[in-house]
Amino acid sequence: MKVKIEQLEPNPYRDMKNYPINEEKVKTLVDSIQQTGFWDNILARKQGSKYQIAYGHHRLAAIREVMKPTDEVDIPVKELTDALMLKIMANENMDDWKATPQVIDETVRVTKRFLEEHPEEVKKVTPMGATPGIIGGPTICRFLGWDEHRVRYSLERLKMIDDDKVEHSVFTQLPTERAARNFVDVVKKYDIPKERQKAVVERYKEKGGGEIGMRDAAMEEMFVPKTRVSNSDKNIKQLDAEFASVDAIAEDLRMAISRLSRLCDDIGAPQYWNGVNWTVRLKETLRKTNTDIEKFINQI
Repeated sequence: MKVKIEQLEPNPYRDMKNYPINEEKVKTLVDSIQQTGFWDNILARKQGSKYQIAYGHHRLAAIREVMKPTDEVDIPVKELTDALMLKIMANENMDDWKATPQVIDETVRVTKRFLEEHPEEVKKVTPMGATPGIIGGPTICRFLGWDEHRVRYSLERLKMIDDDKVEHSVFTQLPTERAARNFVDVVKKYDIPKERQKAVVERYKEKGGGEIGMRDAAMEEMFVPKTRVSNSDKNIKQLDAEFASVDAIAEDLRMAISRLSRLCDDIGAPQYWNGVNWTVRLKETLRKTNTDIEKFINQI
């Protein structure tokens, strides 16, 4: 169907402020359109005298640069429900933005709001025999078809923002979903105040290094004195590295014990295994470790 460019509008569920257009991608599309012409990779629905696009926002931005508002483009126009418009937008975001924390969180936020306002859609994704309840992770997962962990972590980040524990802008600076998870972990572990969180992210982006890099960035921001000796000192560098290594080992131990506990809950655990009472042995090892830690702390 031929539609004038001035009649095209964004998806009503895409907040253009929080889902900003990637100018580099628009530039690439502009070059492509100038060389080969416009291809109808935009899907829309008619709303009054306008046409709301379900996906293709970067392509729309590109044709607005190279064509006049009164020029026409030939695009598919279909009858699309609000729910379908939202789902299509969510899938487009995952493809276009490689699942950045910013886009994941804004998609989850708008989906939660949509489901709260449309109980009929909640019923469609509620398991047979169950009563629709609070709009949480499982309901959003079923509606979007997303992984449960992705939504759960996103809801945690959104709650931290709503509770004024983290600024929204901090999460927009994190490049990946994994980095956002690691950031949340160190904020909770080290009780990092809002005014120092941006500095942690900046340190992390300078260093990189995944989970350990985020942990090191947090520790440096929170525990390294601002007037400390320069890191050019070899001994200071070595001490820093050893502290970070010991902290990582301690965190790995804590997580391993947590996994062991869950495994014992699932399958049960005999008191003895191959003739060894592992409960007593582990307890004694941890007691010795704790004694060494206390001696070290008293020493420094």
